[in-house]
Amino acid sequence: MKKLGIIIGTISAILIIVIVLIIFVPQAKALDYTSFPKNYNYLENEGKIEIDFPIFYSKKDNLLIKKENINEVLLTSKDENTIVPLTVLNITYQEEAVLKNKTFHKYLYKFSFKAQELNDHTILIPDAYLNIVYKDTKALKLPLGSFSYYQEESFNLNNNDLRLTYLKGIVNEIDDDKRLVAIDLKLANNTNKTLVIKNFQIYDQSLNVSHSLIKEVDGDLVNNELISNVISNYNYQEIDTSSYTLELAPYEEKHLLIPLGYKDNIIVNEFALRIDYLKEEEENSYYLGKFLFFEETRYTEKELAKMQVYRYDYHS
Repeated sequence: MKKLGIIIGTISAILIIVIVLIIFVPQAKALDYTSFPKNYNYLENEGKIEIDFPIFYSKKDNLLIKKENINEVLLTSKDENTIVPLTVLNITYQEEAVLKNKTFHKYLYKFSFKAQELNDHTILIPDAYLNIVYKDTKALKLPLGSFSYYQEESFNLNNNDLRLTYLKGIVNEIDDDKRLVAIDLKLANNTNKTLVIKNFQIYDQSLNVSHSLIKEVDGDLVNNELISNVISNYNYQEIDTSSYTLELAPYEEKHLLIPLGYKDNIIVNEFALRIDYLKEEEENSYYLGKFLFFEETRYTEKELAKMQVYRYDYHS
């Protein structure tokens, strides 16, 4: 009986210890998260921008989406030679999404930064990363994609010499990706002087205008017009840097198809544009603010195949 009592007492003590450990000792847990890199480009004249960046989590209402748990946020290059401090404005829940047969919850992070405080008018990071450091000293590091920031003092100034009367993007499906292959626009001269167009400048480091392939067109083109039907020698992976000249007579309007060449394989669907021209031999510029040429809400099979899932370990 005495042995039985000892055994029962030992078992009871072990159970009590186990219960205490379960209740009071923090348990190791894990949270999966992921993101989809894209291009981010900005043009303005004040030095303050806002960045929206979505992150997908395997659990809703987790500790990582609490703004008060964040110590600092940094936008960096892969080698961290370029570091831009960001300010968290807010974090909002967007939707539930099934990615690779697993349920995730999408949260949109809104950040801001002031480029004027960095004394830098151009920030180009082809391999940008988002680093979120939490108060427990752990951090998330996610590939952001490419980041392009340009500050132009003359941007947003009134310029009535030129006028865009029509603007849209021509989007083709290439290698299972929707890709903006050209800008379809009508450009009008509002003056009684001849204007000489010299250059179309895109504010994104991932692509450029192929000036030698710019073509005047008659009639309207559909959004998914095959660019090869209009420009037979077009190749989206080729960029030419040849000079360009187009004269616009007084009050004349021209319909142009402006093909785009890509430096890398990233998808670009919005950007700002500058048109450089001469007016009586004087150099001028016309600015088009950031324009969304097409919107894509689904993730392609190619994007899902490249999706990387990371794990955040914590105790609760």
